Amino acid sequence: MGVVEIIVVVGIVATSFFAVSQVASNFVNRSAKDSNFNKAVQLSKEGVEAVRTLRDATWAGNIASKSVDTWYYPTNNGTSWSLTLTNPGLVEGIFSQTVKFDRVYRDAQDDIAASGAEDINIRKVTSKVDWFNGAATQSVSLETYVSNYLNN
Repeated sequence: MGVVEIIVVVGIVATSFFAVSQVASNFVNRSAKDSNFNKAVQLSKEGVEAVRTLRDATWAGNIASKSVDTWYYPTNNGTSWSLTLTNPGLVEGIFSQTVKFDRVYRDAQDDIAASGAEDINIRKVTSKVDWFNGAATQSVSLETYVSNYLNN
């Protein structure tokens, strides 16, 4: 094998090694992004569950008393949930977890509508998780409704 052939083989091996390392790097980066997204979805679900737990404890004290269109931070002290306006810091050093309540209206057919009579026993809940991912902020949010079905 001549010098030219050796140089060509070394070039091919180096190029192949570079390509494989790029694929591996992209896989690792994508796995980390997927992991953060999956964790954010779980935290968003957790926010909804925190609201449901608070609703079950007392609608009047934990849900109806909260301002609408205001972002609250769900916090857990190990035994109970609370909603606070004070930012407790990032969850796992990455994620910002918040929940918000909105009024719910009923139309003449008693269906949920954009306007009409306010139903004071139902709130729309938005649970949102934000995290910084490289050069951009990523966000996941879930929306649902909670009702005062326990009449408490």
